[in-house]
Amino acid sequence: MINPQKWLCFAAWCVALILSSQVSAQDSEFLITNGSITTCSGFFVDDGNESFYSDTYYTFTICPDNPGDVIQIDFALFLLFSVGNNSDVMTIYDGDYVDDAIWLGSYSGDDLQGLSATGTVNNVSGCLTFVFQPAAGNPSNLPGWTGVISCTTPCSIPVAASVILDPEPENPIFQSVGVCIGQEVTFADDGSYGTNGFGLETWIWNFDDGTVVETTSPTITHTFSEPGEHIVTLAVEDENGCQSLNIDPLQVLVSTIPDFNTEWTAEVCLGGTGNANGLPVQSVTWTALPPQVSGDDIFISDDLGFLFTNPIVLDFFEPGAVLEDCDDLLSITLNMEHSYMGDLQIQITCP
Repeated sequence: MINPQKWLCFAAWCVALILSSQVSAQDSEFLITNGSITTCSGFFVDDGNESFYSDTYYTFTICPDNPGDVIQIDFALFLLFSVGNNSDVMTIYDGDYVDDAIWLGSYSGDDLQGLSATGTVNNVSGCLTFVFQPAAGNPSNLPGWTGVISCTTPCSIPVAASVILDPEPENPIFQSVGVCIGQEVTFADDGSYGTNGFGLETWIWNFDDGTVVETTSPTITHTFSEPGEHIVTLAVEDENGCQSLNIDPLQVLVSTIPDFNTEWTAEVCLGGTGNANGLPVQSVTWTALPPQVSGDDIFISDDLGFLFTNPIVLDFFEPGAVLEDCDDLLSITLNMEHSYMGDLQIQITCP
């Protein structure tokens, strides 16, 4: 472990900023310059290094040395001069050339302090390009930045597909079966796949009865101990630990146990005869609401300029179902916290 040190000074007062990082002593410090480097470790620092950054304009690209990965920079320190339009600005692009790369954001002040910049799954090169524009020229002698360089594999979301093998559904398009309590049901993968060439490693079955099973086999057998409707779903995970987001529901209807309420008109001895009422058996019914689908609690970062997407796909309706009247859509409920609603855009699509 090494502790790069910078000094932050105001008039006659100086404070030592000690940055701890889990990077080995063999890792290097890469000062920003006009050019590029290829690495998956080390420190990305301003041109002042252990002093104050200068008023020099730079375009600097960092690329991964492992094909398929993307660069990630964890900013342990970030402090640039910031006064309105006359601010020193760091702009980050998702790619290896500014002209072809996607703008991720522009930052000043302490915007990136404690945050990370990471290449996206759409970044073929895996590189990040940093354009430093010192418009003010650091009049307050601020320390600049220190970022820890690492590489990570971006998520390329796989797609899950499943089927009920036994008992075989009457309608292969609408996967639904009726079984008794304790009867085995066999489920199988039905063409799930990883994207961008990544292979699948784990199949995660949720049987809607409190049981979730992770397996390396695409086929599994399960028994249900409670009557009712069980919506079984499959999620697949690829070799990068990325999981599918689509929902491919399988319906299992587990029958209730009827009540045998036989009443005899008189006592009957062994070998004798007697009369029973006409309704010796009463069926037990149950009711259920339509399946409810919700996403996990997810922290939405305050990284300015970064696009955040978290789709929740509702696909448990019957094939060909069409919403013809908006009055049939009862409600959509969001429970969320956000400091400023003006920078939120919410879209609802009903094909």
